[in-house]
Amino acid sequence: MCQESPPRRRSQLARSATLAVLATLLPAVPQPDSPCNRYEERIWGRVTANDGQSHEGFLHFLGSRGGATWADPLLGRREISDGSYQLWLEAARGGVPHLGVVEVGGYRVTWEERYPEFTQPSRASIRLGHVASLALDGEGSVVVSPWGPDGEPMGGADSAGRVGPRIEAPFPDDEVRIENADSRVTMRWKEIARIDFSPAPAGDSGRVAPRPLHGTAVDTVGRSYTGWVSWGAVRLESDSLGKIVMRHDSVSASVLHSIAHSEIARREGVATVERDGAIARSVAPGPVRVAAPKLGVVEIPFGALRSLRLVAGGPSEGSPRAVRCEWHRSWPLAGTVTTSGGEEIEGRIRWNALKEWSWELLEGSSGGVDLLVAFAEIELMERDPKGGLRVSLADGRTLHLTDGGDVDEGNRGVLVFPTVAGAGGSWQGPSSGWRHVAWSEIGEVRLRHPRSGELSR
Repeated sequence: MCQESPPRRRSQLARSATLAVLATLLPAVPQPDSPCNRYEERIWGRVTANDGQSHEGFLHFLGSRGGATWADPLLGRREISDGSYQLWLEAARGGVPHLGVVEVGGYRVTWEERYPEFTQPSRASIRLGHVASLALDGEGSVVVSPWGPDGEPMGGADSAGRVGPRIEAPFPDDEVRIENADSRVTMRWKEIARIDFSPAPAGDSGRVAPRPLHGTAVDTVGRSYTGWVSWGAVRLESDSLGKIVMRHDSVSASVLHSIAHSEIARREGVATVERDGAIARSVAPGPVRVAAPKLGVVEIPFGALRSLRLVAGGPSEGSPRAVRCEWHRSWPLAGTVTTSGGEEIEGRIRWNALKEWSWELLEGSSGGVDLLVAFAEIELMERDPKGGLRVSLADGRTLHLTDGGDVDEGNRGVLVFPTVAGAGGSWQGPSSGWRHVAWSEIGEVRLRHPRSGELSR
């Protein structure tokens, strides 16, 4: 009988410890009357104005960074905290600061400053379903509080930048629409102090907001993406199966009508709305954005769009509930980083020196299509020696991503907090501080999530 080598055994023990810790982050199974089960595709929340007044209802964020479903993203630019920078500096540069130098009158003047890769804000994105609250600080920033592992809101970004991102606020005149059974109110962002998100009240009835439209977009490569659909900056909504509304000041509310079971196809530089083979109305070309709950967010430029089929009634019965329950949870990223030299490092993971939670999104492009891929859906990321990153998803799909800073030479590397395990698989804490693996040294990163099936492996 072959005896297993000690390094291999240690690797399995460390993996068991990582999975044991992740298992503790699993929420209880939702009961039939759980608030989790009252999440539907539309966003519900309470908007508090600067004067203290509040309005509660279904929310629709209007404008280029708009959204109306939990799967839609909140986009902005993320401020990189001093804590996050210092952690990377210690791990990647041994604490040696970057020096700015200038020659003045024959004298050399030096000072400490951030390394160039940290001088500019980083792009930030989080799907609205993972947000517990947004607070505007009056200085042009929004403090984002995501849901934590225990189902409770996490606080704003701490000194290490390890909680919610702090991002730039939307344009002051961008609007938020709040709609419930009794009223419909539109507020500008400059009038808003805070937004708190929650499931819609049980038994809510009466007039409700038009439902966002569900559909499947196919790109020119033949890949399909299914989710909630926007045309450019305009959310497609439906009051009934036979009436589609594009809500935007510059677009007539009657542009899209009677296209249930229809297809928008790319033809001769224009998008056409068809029904029974007849063109009903031309629509100006624009990118199609699909908020796909089990992938992330996909934006297909018009030139890369083959077709978009809108589906009456949304996703199949049963699937929304499982997706809705996923929103009210998050967990820290953990798994195994394998270097190009074959070394395996097990532990907590920060991708690109910043992204370390399941609600974070991996940014890249593939075949002319821009993607924000949910880390919660990623199982394996492999460096491609020819460039970019191969990303394997939980549903079996594989994407080859390039560009965007997360998946190219702009990547700041991976930070790993190594862990060790006792003989019984119990957690024993850190074996050392954070380690830095440069982009050029990454072989693959295998993430392990607290989902059924993954923990049993």
